[in-house]
Amino acid sequence: MSWRIIPLELGRLSVFAKVLAWDESLNNEGNTRRTQVPLIGWLLINDQTGEKLLVDSGGGEDEEFGRKYHNPLTCKTENHLVVALKKFNTTVEEIKTVILTHLHWDHAWGVFKLPQAKVIVQKAELQYAVAPDAKFIRVYELDLSHQIPYFMRYFNQIQTVSGDVDFADGIKLLFLPGHSAGSQGVMVDTSKGKYIIPGDLVNIKKNWEENLPPGIHTDLETCYASMKKLREIAAENKATVLYDHDIAAFEQLKHML
Repeated sequence: MSWRIIPLELGRLSVFAKVLAWDESLNNEGNTRRTQVPLIGWLLINDQTGEKLLVDSGGGEDEEFGRKYHNPLTCKTENHLVVALKKFNTTVEEIKTVILTHLHWDHAWGVFKLPQAKVIVQKAELQYAVAPDAKFIRVYELDLSHQIPYFMRYFNQIQTVSGDVDFADGIKLLFLPGHSAGSQGVMVDTSKGKYIIPGDLVNIKKNWEENLPPGIHTDLETCYASMKKLREIAAENKATVLYDHDIAAFEQLKHML
C-alpha cells in the first residue's frame, strides 16, 4: 500500500533561531536573532483507496492570539487549513484521522477545524502535557488561567498509542521522544520509497546534516538517542527524512505535488 505526502503550509512563525538547532555556541540567553519558519501539516492520500489522513494541524489562524501568547504568527487566508486542503481537492470532512507528532500548540491547535476526526498521540505525550516541567507550560497553554488547555477541549477525540506502532498499511508510528516527552514520527510508504515525518526532532535541514538536536527539548540525551534511532531506521529502510519547520521540505516533496 502506498501513499502520497503533500506538505501544506499552515502559516509562518517568527522564532528565535536558537530554538531550531541546539548549538552550545549559539544557545545562550543573549542570542535574540529571529527567523521565519513554516508551520507544516502533512496530507497523506492513499494511492489505492483514496483515504486521507493528516499529520499535524498547525497553530490555528488567530494571528493576534499567537503573537500575544506564543510567537509572532502569520496566517494568511491561503494558510487556513480549510483553504490549504481545498487546493488538493480535500475537505475537512474527509479527514477522519489526525496524527499529531506532539501536542505543542503550533502542531495541535488546528484540530479544532476537524471535530469529526480521531486524534492519535503517544500516551507519554498526553501524560506529560497535563503536568509538564515549568519551562514547558506555555507551549501547552497551561499558563492561561482564563481557559482550559486547547488539547483538553478535544480530549474526547484523542486516542493514545505507546511506542513504535504499525498504524495502518504503509504507515508506521515511531516513538522519538526528546523534543517533547512523547514526540513521535511517522514513516510513510510511497511510490517513490519511504519517507519519515520526524516531528520537531528535525526542525530544519541543519539538524539532520550536522546531527544537532532541536534547541527546545525536554531532555538533551534523549534527543540524541532518538536521533540515533531515527538514523538507523532511515538507513535500514532507505527512507528520506523530511524537515518539519523548513521550507526545504516542499522541495523534498515537489514530485508529489
